[in-house]
Amino acid sequence: MFVNGNTSFGSDWGDPATQFETASAPTVNNAAADNIGAAGARLNGALTQGGSATATVYWGPTDGGTTPGSWSNSVSLGTVSEGALWTDISGLNETTTRARQRPAQHL
Repeated sequence: MFVNGNTSFGSDWGDPATQFETASAPTVNNAAADNIGAAGARLNGALTQGGSATATVYWGPTDGGTTPGSWSNSVSLGTVSEGALWTDISGLNETTTRARQRPAQHL
């Protein structure tokens, strides 16, 4: 990238910029839950693209899709960097199957 400045006194080109990379949309992959007990579990996933993002884990007895308000439970993980993500949840009924999703928003 080069920057050119023009005024009534003339024009000048700035020094070439160093290379830079544009931010990409975050990509989150869900992984299998573990540490599953009678009333809790660890929900696992990974931010695999996007550098850093704010992430929230949603879960409940039904799949709320991509509408955050349609999930009965959520926990914000705050700002996360690429790599493994997890959160421990509790208060589960041992006979209920739970759906979950990990949307992320690029910073």
